[in-house]
Amino acid sequence: MDNIRAAKEAGANMFVAGSAIFGSPITAKLSLLCAALLTPKRLPSVYQAYLFDLDGTLVDTAPDLSTALNYALQKIGHPGVNEAETRQWVGRRKGDDRKSTEARSRAYQREPLACIHQLFLDHYATHIADKSPPYPNAVKTLKRVRAGGSKLGVVTNKAIHLTRILLDQMDLEQYFDVVVGVIRCRFANRARTGSLRL
Repeated sequence: MDNIRAAKEAGANMFVAGSAIFGSPITAKLSLLCAALLTPKRLPSVYQAYLFDLDGTLVDTAPDLSTALNYALQKIGHPGVNEAETRQWVGRRKGDDRKSTEARSRAYQREPLACIHQLFLDHYATHIADKSPPYPNAVKTLKRVRAGGSKLGVVTNKAIHLTRILLDQMDLEQYFDVVVGVIRCRFANRARTGSLRL
């Protein structure tokens, strides 16, 4: 919370929370932010806008990503993977066993990647919110910040149509003034000026 306060004192008018890594320290930091914003004496409108990544920040989407991945792999005759492996592939944290991941990736490349990808997307789109919970206090935080008058946005590398389906099925879209996702292979939250464009 000290860097959030320091950023505000330095003149920042926006707070960005995000991580491409499931189970990373951002989850703990988001919990601290949630707790701070839920404290009655602390005003949620410290910033004019709060921008959040979606996967691994507001919502733990790894369970449904893993299920869709296994569906696609098993359809083409490959063994499935466990959720922990899926989390590693999505986040690619330091210290991962990259050799085994790369070896498995080479085995999958024998199949047409477009076919695997389409199987994955078709299954994921219809099961996107089956087992993916919001992180603890995420919804309370969104409500509190919104009630305080700050603008809220989602900036994600997830395809925009999937982002909208997920937010709609979880009844989260109502909290956001802007939702930015990938339209055609442009990674929204990795562009240097992505947040500034909002």
